[in-house]
Amino acid sequence: MGFTLKEDERVVFLGDSITEQHLFSNFVETWLSLRFPKRRLSFFNAGWGGDTAPGSLARLDRDVLQLKPSLAVICLGMNDAGYASIVLK
Repeated sequence: MGFTLKEDERVVFLGDSITEQHLFSNFVETWLSLRFPKRRLSFFNAGWGGDTAPGSLARLDRDVLQLKPSLAVICLGMNDAGYASIVLK
């Protein structure tokens, strides 16, 4: 199976603060740009700190689909878990 992204295609990353920090997206962008330099791929990071799955769904059209990506990478879940505060005395 070959690599499916062609010339001038766009990759959009959607997620929470882990996406917003650009670590994973920069690794992917750097690797793809170096591996396939003639494809002139473009990248957009739509990470938003504190976001949840419902929040990302609400902004999917505005922040992802409007950009007409060839590939969308969705990384969510950290803020969707129920956390309980523990007070130690």
